[in-house]
Amino acid sequence: MNFSTLKELMRSRFQRPTTEAEYYKILEYLAQEGIAIGNLYQELEMSSSLVSFHSDISYNRQSISLHSHFFYEIMFCRSSDRVEYFVGANRYRLAAGDLILVAPGVSHKPILPDDMQYAYERDILWVSADLVERICELFPASLLKTVEGFSLLRTKGSDWSYIGDYFSDGLREFEEMQTGYEESATATAMLILTHLCRAAHSGEAHHSQAEQPTLLTSFIEYIENNLSESLTLDSIAAHFYISRSAVSKFFREEMDTSFHRFLTQRRLILAKQLISEGEGMERVAQLCGFTDYSVFYKAFKKEYGLSPREFAKL
Repeated sequence: MNFSTLKELMRSRFQRPTTEAEYYKILEYLAQEGIAIGNLYQELEMSSSLVSFHSDISYNRQSISLHSHFFYEIMFCRSSDRVEYFVGANRYRLAAGDLILVAPGVSHKPILPDDMQYAYERDILWVSADLVERICELFPASLLKTVEGFSLLRTKGSDWSYIGDYFSDGLREFEEMQTGYEESATATAMLILTHLCRAAHSGEAHHSQAEQPTLLTSFIEYIENNLSESLTLDSIAAHFYISRSAVSKFFREEMDTSFHRFLTQRRLILAKQLISEGEGMERVAQLCGFTDYSVFYKAFKKEYGLSPREFAKL
């Protein structure tokens, strides 16, 4: 099945997925049809051009790939049983009332424990980068200009606990879809972003720092800063003066993935960003650390189920 035929099939049978449950339902259908789509639908897109609210819940461990979006993702954690969240090179242990903000292009993934005692429940807001840019143009002094430098706000027991109520308002608008719901939801999204930025820049804000840096944090930071270089288990081990098996174990146990898969996914996240910016394919492969275009092509096709040039046409 070629890519254009697949697109028409998906459009006729499914709405664009906005939750993990919808994503897995699509993958299950494709698997039954013998179609390997890879990880493309993990790269969820917005169902609205400006903002989108939805909720999600996980009752047991799911292995979610490292991924990124072209929009801002703000997540309000309703409940969490020892769930950890990676944003870039930082790791956070989530608690009820936490707000996580992920800027466009930043890699992230949750890690759920094997023995969850209660559900991981969260409300999610997606805001287009274009909308944030427009707001900053209208209001030159807007705090949104520095929003990328912030990742987590711990609202429980703080003066900012009311922000969670705004998520309920936005979800209600998208569930009921009454006349003007998109305008109302957009206004609610701006309230969330504005109050989140106020909290982040307030001396009274009760915000949480990332977990104490570990050797894994150092590995990830080193990878982030050297994606265009030749990176292997041996080179990482040599740089940090430990064994390659120790490096491999850290990724398996702490990131729920192999070193090679993490590195490939991180490089492909950068590749998607560069492709969207109009960079030439050969240049993308070079900047992302692939030995040549054919290796890049195969990795991209395997991960997302379509070629880099097909992705550029989306």
